[in-house]
Amino acid sequence: MSIRWKLFIALFLLTLLPYGLVSVYIFKYVENYIRKNIENQQIQNIDLIKKNISNYFTSLLKNITFWSKAQILDDILTNDVDKRIQIFLDQIEINYHLKGLLIVSNKNGYIVASTNKNLVGKNIFSLGFLESNEYIPINLPIFASFNKKKIGYIYHLFYAKNLKDFLFSNSLSSLSMVNKKTGYQVGFIKEIPFSVLNDLTYENDRYIYYAKIFSIVPLKNWILISQINKEIVFLPLKEIKIYFTGVFLIGFLVISVFAFYISRKLVEPIKNIADTMEYVVKNNDFSKRVFYRGKDEIFILSKSFNYMLSQIEKALKTIEEENKRRLEILKNLLEIFSKITSIEKEEDVLK
Repeated sequence: MSIRWKLFIALFLLTLLPYGLVSVYIFKYVENYIRKNIENQQIQNIDLIKKNISNYFTSLLKNITFWSKAQILDDILTNDVDKRIQIFLDQIEINYHLKGLLIVSNKNGYIVASTNKNLVGKNIFSLGFLESNEYIPINLPIFASFNKKKIGYIYHLFYAKNLKDFLFSNSLSSLSMVNKKTGYQVGFIKEIPFSVLNDLTYENDRYIYYAKIFSIVPLKNWILISQINKEIVFLPLKEIKIYFTGVFLIGFLVISVFAFYISRKLVEPIKNIADTMEYVVKNNDFSKRVFYRGKDEIFILSKSFNYMLSQIEKALKTIEEENKRRLEILKNLLEIFSKITSIEKEEDVLK
């Protein structure tokens, strides 16, 4: 592998690694931020629903407390023979649009008046209303206005199914209420994991569950549960993931081009020096020179290399000229020697 490709790979990895780490960190940060923001928003929504339900029952409890102190309820002692309590309850039902039964009984449990007139004369304890999953019972004692002795009870049996009026369901989330004691469920969630009833939070592949416990007495056994569709609620994260993937691929391409360009720019003058050296060795031509523009170390190397070639070239020329001079001297000596030899031969002949 050439130095150019080695340098390219090194530059590519050194640039890509921090870019990749920063990209992953930013994506995770944005993912956690959006997830936390969505979760907080859903928790705020469920808190708002819980507050609305609690406020309704708090207001209802105040009204029942007010009604229990009405002087007209003294007629419990006469079994409401003139039906004044019945008229009182009917008027309350009309004015307050009650979501359940309103019952007045004596202290033994026998009903003297009710918004359901078929219940009058029956014992409320034998009807099973107070233990039924269908009702959320609210009851307060009634005291006589003249001596403050307990004379009976006022009951409001809220229809549990009407809790659904406070709940909602859409593509994003669904709400339900569960009686933890009996398991009775009202709302829009088809299947509630048992874990959420104890841990108040639960998550599986499809949903996130949040639960809130009521502190108000009528709902002390009830839990409000929110089911969040992860596929929809975290859809922005998928879009961000696609965006970051695109950015990463573009960055990958830019880094590749950048690393290729830099490696080529850095290696090209070195390759030029190597090619020049190879040419000199093969052709024994020391007149070849390296051309490089710049003021860096490669320029110094090129300059030094050119200087070395010029010195070698000069040395070779000097040696060549010296050899020529010596050959000329040798040639002259040979001619002189040849002449001397010829003269000696002539003298010998004359003798």
